[in-house]
Amino acid sequence: MRFTSLAISLLPIGGSLAAICTTSSSSPLVSDGNSLAQELIGGGFKNLRQTSGDGACTSIGSFGSARANLCGRTGLIISSDSAGRLLSSVVADCNSDGKAAGQSLIDNIGRVELVHAN
Repeated sequence: MRFTSLAISLLPIGGSLAAICTTSSSSPLVSDGNSLAQELIGGGFKNLRQTSGDGACTSIGSFGSARANLCGRTGLIISSDSAGRLLSSVVADCNSDGKAAGQSLIDNIGRVELVHAN
């Protein structure tokens, strides 16, 4: 089994933090997304791993109406801090009427998603 690890300073494709937005009326609240991002950033350099199978998503945290997923190759590893920063970019870029949802890409191997916590 091949594991892929990423550096703390990782950036999505193209070297920018621009998110792909999917915001709708059923998206999580911006305040919950921001709180979740701060919790992840506060986790520092703790490793988060995608364990749900190639192409699938693993939940890496939730707060109120917001849930963060790490998606991509099995064994994909990202630091909590990096995941939180990518999630912050999704909240900032995808904010519409107090709600936000979307994803931030990680090189060609995965993504961090902000979705509703159902």
